[in-house]
Formats: sequence, C-alpha cells, structure tokens
Amino acid sequence: MRDESLPLQLGPLRDEDIVKLSPQGNAFQKSLNEIPTTAEVFFAQSRRTVAESELHQLHHDLVILQQRQAQLLTFIKVCDTVLAPHKKLPPELMSKIFCFVIPHSAMFPLKKDMRLHITQVCSRWRRIAFDTPALWNLRFPHFYENSKLIDLGASWWSQCSGSFLKVATMQRPTGVSMDQLDSSLIEKLVLPFSNRLRKIQMRLSVRDFAQMMSAPPGSYGNLELLALKVDGKHTEPWVEPGSALLTSHNLHSIILSIPEYFWFKPRLTWESLSRLTLISKIPGDICLIIMSQCSSLTSCNLSIIDDPDDQDLKSTDEGEVLPPLPLSLPLLNSFSVQFRTGIFSPFLSHFALPNLSKFIITTGIMPHGHHWTRGCETFFKVAGPSLKNVEVKSSFQSLIFKVDSTIFSYFPNIRSFISPLNHRFETPTMEKIGRGELLPQVETIQFHAEHTSDVMDMLDARRSQALSSGSNVSIIRDITVACCESDEVDERLNILRTQGININHTMTYWSPDSDSDGEY
Repeated sequence: MRDESLPLQLGPLRDEDIVKLSPQGNAFQKSLNEIPTTAEVFFAQSRRTVAESELHQLHHDLVILQQRQAQLLTFIKVCDTVLAPHKKLPPELMSKIFCFVIPHSAMFPLKKDMRLHITQVCSRWRRIAFDTPALWNLRFPHFYENSKLIDLGASWWSQCSGSFLKVATMQRPTGVSMDQLDSSLIEKLVLPFSNRLRKIQMRLSVRDFAQMMSAPPGSYGNLELLALKVDGKHTEPWVEPGSALLTSHNLHSIILSIPEYFWFKPRLTWESLSRLTLISKIPGDICLIIMSQCSSLTSCNLSIIDDPDDQDLKSTDEGEVLPPLPLSLPLLNSFSVQFRTGIFSPFLSHFALPNLSKFIITTGIMPHGHHWTRGCETFFKVAGPSLKNVEVKSSFQSLIFKVDSTIFSYFPNIRSFISPLNHRFETPTMEKIGRGELLPQVETIQFHAEHTSDVMDMLDARRSQALSSGSNVSIIRDITVACCESDEVDERLNILRTQGININHTMTYWSPDSDSDGEY
C-alpha cells in the first residue's frame, strides 16, 4: 500500500526532502517498517542517484577550493618574504652582519674559529655575501690537505681580485712530523698571492720557512702581521733565507718562534714595526741587532738564550758589528724579557728606554751571589722614572730570596710590583713601605713575608699615611702575600677587607734557614 505522503516528483533534491526522507523523518518511518511498494523503490533509487551526483560535484568543487587555498597561502608567503625586515636592510649593513663571524685572533696558538656557511639562502643574501670580500679573503688551509683542496683554494683566491687576503694554518695532526706534510701549500697559496697578503699565521718547517723567504723582494709589500712557528731538527740543514718578508713597509707586528740553532740576522730596517714577539730563545747579540732595526717599537717580548759576557759588546761571534749601545727605543712602553739563567743584568744595561711603562722579567735559576739588579743601574736610571708596572717571574721556587730594598729607589712612580712568592720582604723594608718612603704610589703588590703581623702593620701604617693631610702616598688596594708564620690576625684581616683592601693570604712551608742561597 503506497504512502501518499511521499513526494512523487523527481526534481533536484531539496533540503526539506532530505529531512523528510531521513531515518528520523516521520514520513519515512512507516516505509521502514513495511514492505516498500514499487513506486517507493523507484523513488528511493532516483533520489539516491541525484544525491550521488550532487556529492560528486561537491567533491570536485572542494578540490578546486583546496587548490585555490594553497595558491593563496603560497602567494602570501612570498609576499611575507619580500616584506621581511631583513629584506629592507641596506646591503652595507647586511655585509657588516655577515662579517661578525670572521675570527679576529692573530696569536699563537692558532684555534679553529667559527666560519660562515652559505647554503640555501635568498638570492639577495647570497649576492650581498659574494659582494663582501672580507668573507672570502680568509683561508684556513692545512698542510695535510690533499692537492685537490689546495688547488680549489688557490682557484677561489684567484677570483677575489683586488681584495687583500689572510692565510692561517691549523696545528699539524698528532703524530705527524713536518717532514710528512705537503709543502705545495706554500707554492700554491702563499707565494702566488704574496703581494696581496696582509696577515700570515702558520706553523711550518724550516724548509718551508726558507721557501717563503726566498720570494722576490717586494713580494710581501702589503703584509701587516707575520706570526710563524718554525719546527726543525738539529740535523736539518739550514738554508739562509732571503729578505722578502723583511721588506714590507706596512709590517707592524711580528710573532716568531724559531729553533735557537736556526736564528738568522736580518739586515733590513723594520721602520713600521710596532710589536715584536720572539718566542724562541735567541742569542743576545742577534736580539740587539733585530731591535736596533725597529725604531717604532711600542711593545716587545723577548726570550734570550744566554746573557753576553760582562764586558761591553762590540761585535758578534761572527765579527758583525753591533749597533751603538746603549740602544735607545723612545717609543717602547712595554718590555717583557725572559732569560734561561739569572745572569742577565749585562744584557739589560745595553738598553735606554726613557718611556717604558711596563716591564716584565722572567728568570731561571739564579746563581749564588747574583741578583737581577746587579749591573743594571744604567737601565733603571733611564727607565725607572716612567715605570708603572714591574713584574718579576721565576721558575726557581726552591729557595727564599731576600729582596734588597735599594731596588725600589729606581721606581718612584710605580703602581704595581709583582714578585715571586719566594722573594721575601724583610721587616725594615715593609716598615719603609708603610711610611711611604718606598713605593709611595704602589697600589698592587705581591711578595713573601716571614710574619703575617708585619704585613698587617705595614698596611695599617700605609693607610694612615695615605689619609694624612697633604700626603702623596697611595693606599695599597690589592696585596698577595705568602708567609712562613701566621699569627692570630684573622680579625685584623677582616677589618682591612672591610676597608676595601683585597688581601690574598697563603701559607708557605719554606724553612727560615733556606734563604741563604741568594738575594737581590
């Protein structure tokens, strides 16, 4: 029996038809519980066909909408990239930002610093990077690189026309001698570009060092910094180097570490050199020759093999005439010198440094009866008035050395005096320092004392003297002292610390009878 409530028309499926024919619709509940008639079956099949057709159209429209959505999102992303803040920065600023990753260290030991990697970046960034020569003029080659990598480096540098270059080699791998390393790096990366190099930092063999020096004169005309560590053996034949590296008028800093048995005597003038560091121990006569050619030196760090004899030097062992002595370097304000033994005062007497501000001396074993001021009256009479910082270092810590207070008369304006913790100030010396008769301007001091109470008395007296009316005495603000005997001074130490004095107090175990070996 047919249900008259069911629609018979076969037009488009309407929303009300869907509701009416749904399982929850009242019109279809009866048809679900009874056997449908032929008309009802025909009607349901027709409506289902219409619904499938409409659903297919919806799927098609949905795909089109999703594609359109993806297109719009991509377009928005492109717009955001174009409108990004970094896109608006001028190329000059972007170039400076890139340059922040360039390492600046130019000292030994060489370290592997951060590098810039250009991978998948926007075309504008890449163009700015390639237009910034500072990013590409620094090369970190290795002597153990294969020939292909060295050739690639040379090819890359050849494309950086007009820009100045820097070359720095890393330390050699552990267990590999310099003889096993490829010297083609010098041939392909250094010599062809020598006239464009501003900085060289390398660790190389004597053979490669001689090869670098054999370049034609003027090859390193733009070189500003030279830092070399040369490795060699006693059995390796020495090749007298040329003068190519010594002719640069722009060279302002040299750091050399060369085996003592390979030292050469440069005979050219380094007028522009302001900083000289000779790490390896060198003969004193060669040192005098080198320094005499550096009239613009402001900082010098030397390591001497042996001191010349007490007699006045006039020539080297090979008969070469030495420069006029004492050697005057009016611009030198920082001087550090290291000796193998304690017999070094004659060497210092060959210098006249009127504007020296900082002096560091390192000594080895002091023979009995020697001290580092003996024979140096000329040196300290000239350099002493301008000195602000004096530091004495010693590798010999087994004995106590008594400090002769007459040494301090050379340093009327010194502000810092650092001595080894086995160099003892006697009680009369500390009393004079407390009254301001010695070291009146010193604010930082380090020494050895027998009794801690003597140190406390010195600091109390010094403070009282400094606070008195019209006094030109400075308060000692920083003191490091090692004492053999410690009195009950904890309370006094705390009081001094509350007054702004930094006190580093340590105990030593030297016997009071162990100071008979030497004094200065």
